[in-house]
This record gives sequence, C-alpha cells and structure tokens, in this order.
Amino acid sequence: MMNINNVNAASILCERLKELEGQYSLVARGEGLGITIQSRYQDDDFVNVVRRSVTGELSRRIGAVKHLLTELGITSFTKEQ
Repeated sequence: MMNINNVNAASILCERLKELEGQYSLVARGEGLGITIQSRYQDDDFVNVVRRSVTGELSRRIGAVKHLLTELGITSFTKEQ
C-alpha cells in the first residue's frame, strides 16, 4: 500500500518511466539515435553498432525506476483504458 506522502514522488517517477520507455521504443525501432564525436555525426553503421548498448542502458534505467515505484507501493505499470 502506498503512503499518501509518496504520491508526488511516484508521479515524478511515472513521468520518468514514460520518458524512458518512449526513448527505448524509438531507439529500438532504429530511429532517434545520433552519435557525435567532436560535433561530427557518425554514419548509420557506427550508430547501429552502439544501438544495443543504448537500449541495454535504457532497459536498465527502466528497471531501476520500476524498482523504485515498487518500493513506493506501485505494483502495476500498464495503463488501464
């Protein structure tokens, strides 16, 4: 059960989760990722090499936010229509 004092923290974490999941979805679809080295964009082959690392890190961050939400008493991460 969630303590009412944690509602604001949970709301902020839910927004962060939504942002991270959006980024993950975008990068996993092959969109939205650009890599620069000294202000020069790298080619698609270079970007594709690092894509798995980026999605892995986003997945780790999503898991960390879900863990924090669980500690606050949130047990479902799906939208109800």
